[in-house]
Amino acid sequence: MQNPKKRLIYSKKIFIFDLDGTLVDAYRAIEDSLNYTRKKLGYPKV
Repeated sequence: MQNPKKRLIYSKKIFIFDLDGTLVDAYRAIEDSLNYTRKKLGYPKV
């Protein structure tokens, strides 16, 4: 029998990339980010 005080805790860090909009439709967030960056660099909005 395993000692309960010596329990191992497993932790996994994962990243989920959803580039085709299956999980979240992030078009607006991507557009806002792009335009923010372009503005900071002196370029017009897309």
